[in-house]
Amino acid sequence: MVKARKLFFFTRGTPHRFWNAGEDELTLSSWVKPVNNILFFLSTFYAAQKNSGSTRPEAFDAAYLMVRYKNEFGLPQLPFFVKNILMPVTYSLGKLLGKYKNFSDAPCL
Repeated sequence: MVKARKLFFFTRGTPHRFWNAGEDELTLSSWVKPVNNILFFLSTFYAAQKNSGSTRPEAFDAAYLMVRYKNEFGLPQLPFFVKNILMPVTYSLGKLLGKYKNFSDAPCL
């Protein structure tokens, strides 16, 4: 846990997550390369959350993100079954149903 007004550095490939354990507003300053991938991933993830009307993102959008960006944003806290079976199956079903046309402008990996 990083205390207020403290710095923390981690190297590429180090699993991490951000959350605010307190009541104060969390302000984060970071540097990410390539920036297009993280912006797309986070924007799409939060939009899928909003569209679902719950704290969980819409299933097909989540599957798309988890499969396409699995090497960059792996979400290590996901259970093995969800990450390695459920998400790829949902992703494949989404491709068959044409659910990912709106992602044609997704940044390249």
